[in-house]
Amino acid sequence: MSNEQDWYSGGWIQTFTGRKFFPLSPRIEDVCLDDIAHALSMICRYGGHSREFYSVAQHCCLVSDWIPEFKLEGLLHDASEAYLGDMVRPVKHSEGMKGFREAEHRLEALIHIQFELDMTTETAAFVKHYDNRALYTEKKFILTHQGQLMSNPVEPLPVEYLIPWTPEQAEEEFLERYYTLQRRRVSL
Repeated sequence: MSNEQDWYSGGWIQTFTGRKFFPLSPRIEDVCLDDIAHALSMICRYGGHSREFYSVAQHCCLVSDWIPEFKLEGLLHDASEAYLGDMVRPVKHSEGMKGFREAEHRLEALIHIQFELDMTTETAAFVKHYDNRALYTEKKFILTHQGQLMSNPVEPLPVEYLIPWTPEQAEEEFLERYYTLQRRRVSL
């Protein structure tokens, strides 16, 4: 039995950059920005029930663009989905998905450490507020049946239009925002 199998007997996924990633027992050294950007650019929001392909990476860029502070935290708020996938909210928050949510919290904690994110309870609530604002903004532009939208518990972002990006554009924009935000952080 190899050392890798000794420390964890569960399954792994191969990432875009070729890493073995153990989603149920992740290691910080396996969390990779290029994997996150690529995977999020290839995952469609709303379980694919949209007029056109709209990626999680573009959603993260939207949150980061509009949040007044904690922009890097906004950009990486869904980074765990690069390794666990995006799950529609009703399923994700159901009682039967407790194990999934625990795995997601473990992975999010590693991502916060890896990218030195400030994810106090207060910061997380602030990011979630803008995540929800982005959700209601996206629904206005991305979903097909506007009459079936639930009422908005938060005000949508003041966006006049939203044009979905290609996966390639979403990946590029995500990485560009990350490196721009990192440069700003270092210069402070």
